[in-house]
Amino acid sequence: MTPIKSLAVFVTAATLSLSLTGCGGSSTTMAYTIGGTVSGLDSVASVTLLNNGGDPLIVTANGSFTFASALPNGAAYTVTVGTQPSGETCTVTHGNGSINASNVSGVTVACLPPTVSTLAGSTTPGSANGIGAAASFYYPTGVVVDASGTLYIADTNNFEIRKISSSGVVTTLAGSTTPGSSDGIGAAASFNYPTDVALDASETTLYVADSYNNEIRKINLATGMVTTFAGSTTPGSADGTGQGASFHYPKGVKLDASGNLYIADFNNNAIRKITPAGIVTTLAGSTTPGSADGIGSAAGFNHPKGIAVDASGNVYVGDVDNNKIRKITPAGVVTTLAGSTTPGSANGIGAAASFKAPKGVALNGDNTLLYVADGNNEIRKIDLATGMVTTLAGSTTPGSTNGPAASASFNNPVGVAVDAAGNVYVGDTDNHQYRKITP
Repeated sequence: MTPIKSLAVFVTAATLSLSLTGCGGSSTTMAYTIGGTVSGLDSVASVTLLNNGGDPLIVTANGSFTFASALPNGAAYTVTVGTQPSGETCTVTHGNGSINASNVSGVTVACLPPTVSTLAGSTTPGSANGIGAAASFYYPTGVVVDASGTLYIADTNNFEIRKISSSGVVTTLAGSTTPGSSDGIGAAASFNYPTDVALDASETTLYVADSYNNEIRKINLATGMVTTFAGSTTPGSADGTGQGASFHYPKGVKLDASGNLYIADFNNNAIRKITPAGIVTTLAGSTTPGSADGIGSAAGFNHPKGIAVDASGNVYVGDVDNNKIRKITPAGVVTTLAGSTTPGSANGIGAAASFKAPKGVALNGDNTLLYVADGNNEIRKIDLATGMVTTLAGSTTPGSTNGPAASASFNNPVGVAVDAAGNVYVGDTDNHQYRKITP
């Protein structure tokens, strides 16, 4: 007898099923796609989108997108950004819901470039305390930011260490407009062209690279007392303890997790190390300028200035007259991370990228990105996983324009720092300002 075949259609709120019963019967369930549109994505950037934490989709152009994997009716979806595009921040709206018997096409992903604003100061030099543009600086350089968003800055040509609150209120922490080398509290202390600052892990002590005094100074933030930690007003290159050691125009200063201090000793073409006990040694480089990679004194630098230290104790250096970014392991092994001795402004990886007298360097919170204050009047960014160098903000044309990062301008930025939220702070030296780049 020939089997009788029947076709039954069952519709429920959760699924749409076509069931074929009898010999060779089978069942299928309808599936629906998740998609939407991307806008604002830079032409050379890409964004990785995830659905429910997986199914990664790399989007390289503005317009519509659709995830590869379809989902059954009633299934939940959550679209998020897996990897942000370089130099931009993308946000998702209408990215959550449940499928209701149709494809989803209303997810929107809006990408925006970072924005540059002026936190404090104006293009007119001065030494006034105040709020925002009412405050003034005189060729300010180094900067560090604490956990509350307060900036400590080296106001170089005012011979002062200043403080900027997160709301832009500027005060003077120590020093006066008269150069000197006196220890003391507040205006009773004096500096001679301070160029960089560093906070210890407890944020109770601020260290200062007091360049023309050839000293490393220390400020107790609870009392305001300034003391001399290492070096003396006599330049030199001697290792030793405290004031028995000597430096020659120290320009950069940063600490590691153990409280060791690393110094970019500019005119000695060396990177120095100071233990918490004040013992000074030379980590890498020698008094002879050069550009060679190598170990310890076999490596060469040419006027190192900016310095940053990651959680593993690796040291990153803005090697000014070599136009390079260098890396030093805790064992003193020096390599070139990016750039070459030929100046330029090209993005790329390793020696294919170029800088022009890079100065300040700073790491983000998870040590994945290194920011560089480049003499091209730009803020550059190095992805430490890939080595890729990109331009975060500014152009080779100097200026003081705020706004979207690509159209903003700087004038000889020297200092750079990053807070926990990814905001980048810039000592915009020849504009006499501190600028903020908001991601």
